[in-house]
Amino acid sequence: MFHILYKTVIVPVNRVYYGVHRTNDIFWGTPEYGVTDGFYGSHNDIMAWQKRHGNSQLVTSAIHAFTDASEANRMLQRYLPPIVKSAETRQKISVAQTGSNNNFYGATHAPETLKVLSEHRKGIKWINDGQKEKQIPKMDSIPYGWKAGRLARKLTSKNRAKS
Repeated sequence: MFHILYKTVIVPVNRVYYGVHRTNDIFWGTPEYGVTDGFYGSHNDIMAWQKRHGNSQLVTSAIHAFTDASEANRMLQRYLPPIVKSAETRQKISVAQTGSNNNFYGATHAPETLKVLSEHRKGIKWINDGQKEKQIPKMDSIPYGWKAGRLARKLTSKNRAKS
């Protein structure tokens, strides 16, 4: 099974859509073969255009093929515009999820869950390259240019108040 990162353009209105299509056809969306299964995208605008005008004005092309869906979706994020929330919206969300409005407020994890989380943490280590940090299995070697540990946090007024 392949996960194809694709781009669909509705030519007359020059609207561009990106997505990931799962298929057994490694050549799906290539210039030589085109779209072999009738899939041009699942966005509502594309499907509405197909219903009204057919597929003749849709151009779909493969950008990259992946064998792993998570890699394809990670690459898709590079093509999508970032979702930017205003400070006011972020504040509203924060208030809406604070205290008793939070679904997990007053709850605790079951002992079995805590044990699973603990076992998971024992099998990983943090590494960083000075810019970003990530977790890797403890048995893996540290890649070149990376070092063990997490990045130092920037000291903010909120952090100073806690220490």
